[in-house]
Amino acid sequence: MTPRNDLLDHAMNLFPPPEHALEQVTRRHGRRQRNRRLGAALLGVAIAIGLILGTTGVLRSSQRPAHEGPTGPQPPASPTIAFTAWKVPGGDPDHEQVYVARPDGSVTQITHGANHRAVTWSPDGSELIVLRGLSEIWSIAADGSSPVRLAEVGPNRFGSAEVNVHFSPDGSLIAFQRDRDLFVMDADGTDQRKIASHADDFFVYGTADFSWSPDGSRIAFAKGYQGSDGLYTVHPDGTGLEPLGTGALERAEHPSWSPDGSTIAFSGYRPGAYGDNVFVMDLDGGAPIQVAKGYSPTWSPDGSQIAVDQNGSILVISQDGSQKASLPGCNAGIDWSPEGAQVVVVGTLPEGGGRCRGIFIEDTPISDSGPLERTNVARLPAPAMIYLPRWQPSN
Repeated sequence: MTPRNDLLDHAMNLFPPPEHALEQVTRRHGRRQRNRRLGAALLGVAIAIGLILGTTGVLRSSQRPAHEGPTGPQPPASPTIAFTAWKVPGGDPDHEQVYVARPDGSVTQITHGANHRAVTWSPDGSELIVLRGLSEIWSIAADGSSPVRLAEVGPNRFGSAEVNVHFSPDGSLIAFQRDRDLFVMDADGTDQRKIASHADDFFVYGTADFSWSPDGSRIAFAKGYQGSDGLYTVHPDGTGLEPLGTGALERAEHPSWSPDGSTIAFSGYRPGAYGDNVFVMDLDGGAPIQVAKGYSPTWSPDGSQIAVDQNGSILVISQDGSQKASLPGCNAGIDWSPEGAQVVVVGTLPEGGGRCRGIFIEDTPISDSGPLERTNVARLPAPAMIYLPRWQPSN
């Protein structure tokens, strides 16, 4: 068993019912009073049992805590969410580690030692991919067991860690990105090969990300910055490299393929414009259409909504950008629930005391009726920082 973080691993205390004994009060007054005496005794026993059961219920109601784990009140059926945390009290203050928040309200540290980051789940939810140190991709189970090193990828040219790793939709392949070069390997880490290179020397940190098509036949990725050289697609075997034709944008990156395979959302710059914008482009032709301010668009699993990062808040929009809902966040990553009805975000705790220390689930159907419902899933004490929440797919 993986050791638990003492400050995070509190068990829910259930108070056992107190011991009670029944006093049988029977007095003998002769054979003629036996029936009356027996009836009275049976009636007394029934009353005493009722009192005991009632008292036990009151004690349990008054003494048992609410469904509460080490992170505070929990939803009855919250999901399993992996996340990365840093500066956790009682842990190694200099190392990032991966934690898992479970439906029972517990929060458990599942990696130890060198830096670890939660990156992505396998499509079936059976394994979690983590980045260890600056150079290794590992697979582990949700409880931290069965660690397997899949690849030695090396730090990028700026000495930072590679974080873009995605399974193919069927789980048979893993693609990862380093210095804007795109690699594919089998799910067990074998047969690693580079399938595309980035020829632009623009000063970037290699975090532009990429996206598998829903059928797994192509990967969309950022290759250049001017005009039609912004986004490309390529087959997993490295053949069929094609530009998407993103128009006269100064930059195009962070592509996200719609679940039906017909559309790609991406972030980019217009000439002379300030800041990132999100665009949507049909793959059957047509110019990109700007739908929001922000970057790193992510489609909901049902394709009806797009989540957009806006530097401190999360914007949820419809495909054409006409309906919007803003969620408070910490610019620390978001992830959709498997059915697409909720997102998990990192945010500030209601009681204050620092940002990015809580994980929350937001209901996302876009509506003008008011703020969306927010449920607390996990929290860490100051000065911890949380980022990269990853929702476990249905297993």
